[in-house]
Amino acid sequence: MSYDGDLEELESTIENFNRMVRELNSVEIMRNDFIADVSHEFKTPLSAISGYATFLQDPELSEEEKKEYIKKIFFNIEKLNDLTANILHLSKLEHQQFMEEPASYRLDEQIREAIVFLESKWSKKKIEFELELPQILYCGYRTLLFQVWTNMIGNAIKYTEAGGNIAVYLKQQDGGVQVIISDNGMGMTEETQKHIFDKFYQGDTARRSEGNGLGLALCKEIIKRCNGEIHVESTPGVGSVFIVTLPIL
Repeated sequence: MSYDGDLEELESTIENFNRMVRELNSVEIMRNDFIADVSHEFKTPLSAISGYATFLQDPELSEEEKKEYIKKIFFNIEKLNDLTANILHLSKLEHQQFMEEPASYRLDEQIREAIVFLESKWSKKKIEFELELPQILYCGYRTLLFQVWTNMIGNAIKYTEAGGNIAVYLKQQDGGVQVIISDNGMGMTEETQKHIFDKFYQGDTARRSEGNGLGLALCKEIIKRCNGEIHVESTPGVGSVFIVTLPIL
């Protein structure tokens, strides 16, 4: 059994973590509340990695148990990788260090690319997509907006049960475009909707292990930099609808 790919992922996580520490030391983001939140988010996966690594030292473990512990270790490594990457992106955006030149491109194709990129997640849950993506040429921050679509669609996948449905609609408007992403998942309470774009906020504690509460905060910050708007409509037990409105830059 080869773990070359897993070792490369571990090396990438370490590199991202070190880069994050260097960059955070160079900006004013090191506020006490932020440090406390980051420390808390790092503590859980690091403790899990340490615990499973300790279990692996047991010489009486079966091969099946070893594989399961290794799988859990790399699940938590992936969480750390996502966390450091999101913190870096937020830090750069908030200090205007992560802006590219606007470019013209097919927005409908980019959204399809984001769905394909997430195929391993939605196919595993047998989620079906309803798409209305007319051909639209858009001028904007291509790399940043790809991050928005992957985060938002990934979030919909996470909170949609197996066999559920996700709809993605793209509409041309006067002076801009609108993207609507809806699901028939668990939905949100009014209280959760008030805080859903806050850093590190996670309304569903039962699924806390699946994220770090930074994805939607990052989306909001990117959309803000694009002079756009994002808002959510949701009903518990029915599902959620996220609406993004973007002007043509």
